[in-house]
Amino acid sequence: MKEDKIFLLEIILPLPVDTIFTFYCLENDFKNIKIGCRVIVPFGKINTKKIGIVLKINSLIQKKFDYKKIIAVIDKNPIITNKQLKILKWVSNYYMTSFTKTVNQLIPNFLLNKKILDNYKPKIKNFIKLNRSKKKDLKNIKFKKQIEIINEINKINNKTKNYDINIKELINNNLSKTSINTLIKKEYLVKYQKNVSRLLNKKIVKESNILNKEEKLLFQKLYEKYQKNNKILFTGISFLKRQKIYIELIQKEISRKNRVLYILPDIFFKKKLIQKFENIFGNKLTILKPYHSNNYKIENYISILNNNFSIIIGGKNSIFYPIKNLSLIIIDNEENFLLKESRKDLKYNAKDISLVFSKIYNNKIVLGSSNPSLETYYNSKQKIFSLVSKINSNQIKNNNQLTIINTLEKKIKNKMNGSFSNLLIRNINRSLKKNKQVVIYNHNKNELEKHKDELKEIIKNVKIDIITNDINQNILNKKINDINENKINIILINQLIKSILPIENIETIGILNAEKMISFPNFRSMEKTFQTINLIINEGSNELKLYIQTLDPNSKIFIFLKKNQSRLFYENELFERKKFNYPPYTRLIKIKFKSFNKNQAENDANKFYNKINELIDKRNILGPNTKKHENVYLVLKIGRNKYDINRTKKNIIKVLNKLKIKSIISLDVDPIN
Repeated sequence: MKEDKIFLLEIILPLPVDTIFTFYCLENDFKNIKIGCRVIVPFGKINTKKIGIVLKINSLIQKKFDYKKIIAVIDKNPIITNKQLKILKWVSNYYMTSFTKTVNQLIPNFLLNKKILDNYKPKIKNFIKLNRSKKKDLKNIKFKKQIEIINEINKINNKTKNYDINIKELINNNLSKTSINTLIKKEYLVKYQKNVSRLLNKKIVKESNILNKEEKLLFQKLYEKYQKNNKILFTGISFLKRQKIYIELIQKEISRKNRVLYILPDIFFKKKLIQKFENIFGNKLTILKPYHSNNYKIENYISILNNNFSIIIGGKNSIFYPIKNLSLIIIDNEENFLLKESRKDLKYNAKDISLVFSKIYNNKIVLGSSNPSLETYYNSKQKIFSLVSKINSNQIKNNNQLTIINTLEKKIKNKMNGSFSNLLIRNINRSLKKNKQVVIYNHNKNELEKHKDELKEIIKNVKIDIITNDINQNILNKKINDINENKINIILINQLIKSILPIENIETIGILNAEKMISFPNFRSMEKTFQTINLIINEGSNELKLYIQTLDPNSKIFIFLKKNQSRLFYENELFERKKFNYPPYTRLIKIKFKSFNKNQAENDANKFYNKINELIDKRNILGPNTKKHENVYLVLKIGRNKYDINRTKKNIIKVLNKLKIKSIISLDVDPIN
């Protein structure tokens, strides 16, 4: 008897271990297995069923090994593409995280969770059609409501052949449900069921994208650069105007049968924008929303894999989706910190990965922003990005929307009401009387409750709410809806103001304790403050007034803002960064030591410092510094070239492997905080 030939499969499983497991399959099974396919395997002592991804298929083996046999093959074709695997390997290497952790964090969990897979159910709808065998008997129907139903069905059939008529559609058109059921019972109508897509159930109002003269000129300017260069920085105009120009660009790409990925770091807040895109592109578009059901997400992923959409809009993790024929990646609000994953083990930046993606696969990338990050601005100066901008940012023109309030002076003159100057309170009241909304921003979220209590005492009968950066997503969704529907009069906020704007009904914005934003112990604090304030000015309506309360009204940042001198601010900031050897002139790697025992974290950090400074110039080591009560961290400055970065990473791994570190270690390459 001929012995079955055996293949060994290297499989990654959704487990918190840095191990790639080996299983075997028989030659007959092998025909249906490809790299990137999912398989079901037995795992552990009790052989629990797990879903894994095939990473490698080893050459044909005659002899059996002591490995477990796979149970089943889920996919006929790869669910994870070679392109995805290549990017995941780059991410693993660059961000110094094991490949297994990288895959498990970045591949959507609904693909590898067996419980989710087992619970998946297709969406089923009830449809009806005329019973052709009773066609002659239709004339015998006497009741008016039943005749109306038959006429409506005939009307639909004459207009569109082979159209599935949904029972709910008829009922929604004011046709009698009872009469429909009677016709089914008497066999004049045949009821049947059919699987339907969850993705195409959109209420779409057709909308056109009309550019004004200025926008047409900007689009032409952008498109000329776009045809010659792969990387574009698009700045100098408001968020809403950029969207109109993106739509024109996207239409160009999909007319060539190409696909476009549009990454919005704060997609959760952009419901109106998404609705506009849906109205224009219809079913050519899909949205990757975090709050969709698992069933919806599964169908969406498969549809993207099968090239069913021309445009994909999503958050930072959408860069890891299997988009074929991808010709263009757009990232708007490219300066937004939400593009950086900072809460999980793998701290990646979607913008950086998109740039690598563009380099490997030669697709185009457009970064859009009212206020680009300093690194992106620097890259445009180095001709890495081709700059497209409307404005001359050196032009000196006083900004009448901005008022700087000296709180020290106001306190001395007794013109303060708690945390609020009398001037700000007057303007808050003025806006509320006009049924306009007010935003109060304080970088310190711990002070927002105090501000709320103060305002309740000063201003009666108004709805005041607080939004912080760590708020639950469902609660946040409700609050954003309330803001859009004008149910909240005053919004107190600490970080997410970039995401909330633009809202047309906001007329007054107050920034409290602005000097604390500037003095925050981070080399990016000036940049972030400038971006936040400038964005408010650029994205607000023409009627919007911004009041900045500060103890330091003569800070140069306020002078730049007051005179609309964005470019001068960037140049000044670059000068400071170069002087102190900070990005964009260097790269950073942050190493954090975490322990419930503070002394343990400090001891481990010091041990690491003593070893690493033998390999790296200690002038380029910041720390160890204590963060909160249990965390200690160091930051390493390294050169920008590939050799310096790789050498430093090797040295870090070398030192960590030598030392007996008891603390939990996390690495953050290119940290933003």
